[in-house]
Amino acid sequence: MANAAVYLCFLMLSLSVASDHNEYIKRYKDYIQSVSNNATYVSMMKAQEEHQRQPKVAGAPFSCTVYPPSPTVPTSVHTLRPGDVKVVGALGDSITAALGADASNIFGVLTEYRGLSWSIGGDGTYEDQETLPNILKRYNPNLKGYSVGTGDSEDKAHLNVADTGSVAADLPKQARLLIDRMNNDPEIDVQNDWKVITIMTGGNDICDVCTDGEGHSPERYIESVTAALDLLQTEVPRVLVNLVETINVEIAKDLNKGLLCTVLHVACRCAAFPDGAEGEELIVQTTKGYHAQTEQLVSTGRYDTKDDFTVVVQPFLKETFLPRTADGKPDFSFFAPDCFHLSRKGQAAAANGLWNNMIEREGGKRVNWAPGQPIECPSEASPFFFTRKNSNATAGGVRRDGPMLTGDVKGDSTNEEEINGTNNGGSEDHTVAIGTSFLVLVGVGFILTLLWTVRRHRRPCANKYQTMEEETVWEKDSPATKIVKQHSIMRDIHSCYDIYNAVGLTMTVTSTLLLVWLMSVYLTIPACHGSYDDYRAWLSQAANNVTLQRDFSKHLHLFRDDMPVIHPDDGHFHGSAFPCTIYPPSPTTPVSVHRLRPGDIQVVAAMGDSITAGNGITATTIMDMRRQDRGLSWSIGGDGEYGQQPTIPNMLKKYNPWLRGFALKSGNVWSKNAHLDVAEPGAESVAMVKQAELLIKRMKTEIGVDFRNDWKLITIFIGGDDLCDYCKDMRRNNASNYVQRVQQALDILHAGIPRAFVNLVEVNHVDVMQGLNVGHICSIVHQLYCPCGAYPRNDEDVLLLHQAADDYNDGLEKLVASGRYDDRDDFTVVIQPFFRDTKLPMKENKPDLSYFSPDCFHFSRKGQAIAATSLWNNMIQPVGYKKTSVVPGETLECPSELNPYFFTNKNSVNYQRRDADGYRFLLRISIGHDSGHLVPATFLIIEDPSTAVKSADPRLLCFVSTSTLLDSSPGVDVGTRLMMTSTYILLAAGLVAACHGSYDDYRAWLSQAANNVTLQKDFSKHLHLFRDDNQHYGSPPFPCNPAPRSDVTPTSIHRLRPADIQVVAALGDSITAGTGITACTIVGLLWQDRGLSWSIGGDGDFSYQPTIPNILRKFNPNLKGFSLKSGSVRSKNAHLDLAVPGAKSEDMVEQAESLIERLKSEPGVDFKNDWKLITIFIGGNDLCDYCDDEGRYNSSNYVQRVQKALDILHAGIPRAFVNLVEVNHVDEMKKLNVGLVCSVAHLFICRCGAYPGSDEASQQLHQATDDYDIGLEKLVNSGRYDDRDDFTVVIQPFFRETKLPLKDGKPDLTFFSPDCFHFSRRAHSAAAIALWNNMIQPVGEKRTSWSPGQSPDCPTEDNPYLFTNKNSRR
Repeated sequence: MANAAVYLCFLMLSLSVASDHNEYIKRYKDYIQSVSNNATYVSMMKAQEEHQRQPKVAGAPFSCTVYPPSPTVPTSVHTLRPGDVKVVGALGDSITAALGADASNIFGVLTEYRGLSWSIGGDGTYEDQETLPNILKRYNPNLKGYSVGTGDSEDKAHLNVADTGSVAADLPKQARLLIDRMNNDPEIDVQNDWKVITIMTGGNDICDVCTDGEGHSPERYIESVTAALDLLQTEVPRVLVNLVETINVEIAKDLNKGLLCTVLHVACRCAAFPDGAEGEELIVQTTKGYHAQTEQLVSTGRYDTKDDFTVVVQPFLKETFLPRTADGKPDFSFFAPDCFHLSRKGQAAAANGLWNNMIEREGGKRVNWAPGQPIECPSEASPFFFTRKNSNATAGGVRRDGPMLTGDVKGDSTNEEEINGTNNGGSEDHTVAIGTSFLVLVGVGFILTLLWTVRRHRRPCANKYQTMEEETVWEKDSPATKIVKQHSIMRDIHSCYDIYNAVGLTMTVTSTLLLVWLMSVYLTIPACHGSYDDYRAWLSQAANNVTLQRDFSKHLHLFRDDMPVIHPDDGHFHGSAFPCTIYPPSPTTPVSVHRLRPGDIQVVAAMGDSITAGNGITATTIMDMRRQDRGLSWSIGGDGEYGQQPTIPNMLKKYNPWLRGFALKSGNVWSKNAHLDVAEPGAESVAMVKQAELLIKRMKTEIGVDFRNDWKLITIFIGGDDLCDYCKDMRRNNASNYVQRVQQALDILHAGIPRAFVNLVEVNHVDVMQGLNVGHICSIVHQLYCPCGAYPRNDEDVLLLHQAADDYNDGLEKLVASGRYDDRDDFTVVIQPFFRDTKLPMKENKPDLSYFSPDCFHFSRKGQAIAATSLWNNMIQPVGYKKTSVVPGETLECPSELNPYFFTNKNSVNYQRRDADGYRFLLRISIGHDSGHLVPATFLIIEDPSTAVKSADPRLLCFVSTSTLLDSSPGVDVGTRLMMTSTYILLAAGLVAACHGSYDDYRAWLSQAANNVTLQKDFSKHLHLFRDDNQHYGSPPFPCNPAPRSDVTPTSIHRLRPADIQVVAALGDSITAGTGITACTIVGLLWQDRGLSWSIGGDGDFSYQPTIPNILRKFNPNLKGFSLKSGSVRSKNAHLDLAVPGAKSEDMVEQAESLIERLKSEPGVDFKNDWKLITIFIGGNDLCDYCDDEGRYNSSNYVQRVQKALDILHAGIPRAFVNLVEVNHVDEMKKLNVGLVCSVAHLFICRCGAYPGSDEASQQLHQATDDYDIGLEKLVNSGRYDDRDDFTVVIQPFFRETKLPLKDGKPDLTFFSPDCFHFSRRAHSAAAIALWNNMIQPVGEKRTSWSPGQSPDCPTEDNPYLFTNKNSRR
């Protein structure tokens, strides 16, 4: 017996550090093999089996009337009958995998009896085993997807993708696997077959919640559940999802029956062995939290937006606890021999509870099941599965039929006797068993303590960069060593080379026995495996040890960064303003990757391992080292901005604020925060194919990404983990295999992704890790994480590992140099070699640990920042000139006007090298006199070093009166203030750039201004001028009685009623794009609030924001095409809003062509038959540049460009009513130069209107506006667009004579956004009402101005139609 107890003791040790249940089973299997010949142990098992054996009970006959399926296949999940279900699937853990369900002894617990699984098993019939599929097969014998037999092979598991040991975080992976299996099954019609998918998870999370509270919190749980459900909803039609609430694993503590079960329950240590009342309460509250989060998620209606998909919470396990016998003792017949998993009887009971829940109404579902509970049946009156929508739930709460399995029997006298050791029914007292196990553990711990506290000589490859001040202790042969070495258990359990040599552990002589014992227990077993999962498991254990926590706190000071780059308090990078000139994107989207500028990149993505996943970046505790701080990752993180954390996305956002795909905050690869960061900790090159496939799928569904047209930057960094395992299997991890795996991934990207620039970053040398074995924590972690790099056996291993890294990099270079990925213009792969020759960063001849997280392996924020800087510099260095090492303190290099593109293998041939200074731009500010006032004049002088000639380009010379800049600060000397502060140097630079006056320049300047503290403060004060105290824009309520649509769809546009319009669309510029509507920050001035736009926005309803769509939806709630929320023209929210900020009349042809394409592909739009309302408002930006080029922007050219666009619409779109809105008078802008921001912004947006230079110039601009309007009228009145009955263009003139709205004799700024140019919500509301009124006013009687407070007019019974040129004559 003692020998068996010792075996079990070491099993407990092994299981206590298992990284997951799969590792748990692997080690348990090894253990079983090592003890199978132990007679004492076998006899003990037989005794327990005899006691626990239960006769198999055949199921009762199926008692329900089998109603036929629906007469026709239903289109709604809310009318789904059992007979309509053709496919079943399941996600979950070992309960759904049916681990041990039919086990007759402890060995059988290792088998997954998937054919008996409650929710997905299909072995036999209902009478043989009650399962959900066996019930459904009564209604549809041709059911597919259920699992049969044993094991997890796909041919038997089918659509049972549950995985033993899985946690909630694994659900998205399981969902993806399920979808792939369904798509690949030729017998399943994914589009048309109705499916029932059952999900139950969370038990294993709760089993570990006491060791990782954050990682298994209810919030993390529901995040993973949501991700999986979202994936199913997006990709799988016709589904009813059973979301079963998490099982109460707290029952495990009452199932510690005998030594065997007691030891096995270490797998659920938090529930089986809670830490007192506090530990029990943690389990209870976490379980309740899971249940509450589940119910809250589904109750939001998130999954009730489509008729063919829904999620229903099935709560039958919510209040189900331990089933008991008549005398109040645990009924072990419901459990497998491990006293935890469900037996056949338990699986049948769970199936019964699930089925009954499915046919119980929402609000009346049972929250527990009882032994022997009869099966409920659908009725003729209610033959459907109940959902949230078809339940019509009444008050009264949940149903609690049948005996409760909680409360009354928990804690009764019988149960108390059992716990106190008076239970005569069990084979052994579990309290005594725990005490025995503890004594054995103490004994073994004492032996291990002796082993580890003996001094040893240094090994040949001991830390050559040793920086510890403490004396280092290594292993040494001793009597204790020999005892352990000769012990049979040690030989059986540990299959590594000698266990006492398994760990190169550095530790101090003064370390406590407790610390030594813990480190030995937690390290010796997993170190033989050395996987990332072992690393995570060890961290979870170490985090709960007080001694290790204290040691870690002391350990942290080694990683403190005293350099001025990072401020120790706020984590901001000081003195790190973005140093580059922000060149605009290409004038038109480039078609070649070899002419790609930073501003052209619209999407970023990344593949890789824990470095790219951001492991431990901000770690300050042991558990933090597991956290994935993806938002700070060097190549894909987007938290904050460049000044807070230099990353590739934060650099690119300087050029394109609308960049997509970057990761945010923290989370695993399946979290929402990950976005297009598909890197996974522990990944090796073999994982790249799956990551590439996942990336393509994500790109196609990522919000705001135009998969075909957006340019994408993808960074791949992989190979470190391959090298960390190199010494274990040199053949598997050789360079040839590594390159082949990377090639396979690149081939997938090449074949599947258009418009992509791929950074292939060379691998770093992991042999430098020998210099980072610092302190207890790092030394242990390195043995787990990268033993080949940190603890090579000898110098030869060091050289082999270093050469392997070089071979990896050489192989990558040969692959890319072959031209394999340069066969088309929209894709390339570029080697970025900055890691190739990088050495360990040093400080005072010791490793500089400020570059590393506290595990001495992953990168800190500083390390991530320098990696990002080096990668950026590589990207703008030509091939052949790229740096091959990271230099601490390296400065950011910048694209130049001469070489503005990212360098590729092809365009590097054209690289033009210049003097280091290139062109120098000298900003000079001088003070001059204008009408007796001091004013600053700004000049830009260009100096060419090659000629030493200075020239002043007349186009770059500006003389701008800035008296309005400081009108809020009288008495301040303008010139002095301008020259003495960096703020006004920035403003002066803005004046210079404004000489070009482009919208791109405006965007770039705002991005710079947003980082200036003085301007931010000024802007905050500036905002009060725009505050609108009356924000009830839709008040009073809509006054019209919405007339119904025509009895039959009209064939003539001249008989078109508001309710007949089914689609809206718009073309135009920043006004129609909704720029700056809700701006409350400087950067907010660039935001495109399209959902609030006057002519096309659909946010809310009329009472929230009057817009043309919100008015039309009063007449036709099914209107389509309107824009929502915010985003660029390429975002999904834009829908049929094709307006682009900065657009001019010359851009209308492109917008018209794009509109036709979108109309044809917009969901729900019948292109040929739906009536469409299209609003065009363009010309403001033409007028804003009128003074710079009168010939280009004269009325003749303007009208000609608009005509070309209208001709395209006329030829290409049937059934369309086009509103052509006359342009407004931009010369009014000179009255709006208010404050710093507006005054400078107007130089960019509309210098001709805001700063005309003279009264004559202002009059010319006013006349040009009138000429534009007259030209449009002549065009439309020509009848050019009245030649058929299903198309017309109508001039809407409400802007023609509109003046600046005033308040107390001053401009009423509540009508404007804080740039004093674009419209606020109030102005958009007024413009929408004015346009609506024009639409129902006859031609010739339309108002030519609007005034504040105007209310909507209404169609009349006599004139119910929208007025056109033709019907107005009647």
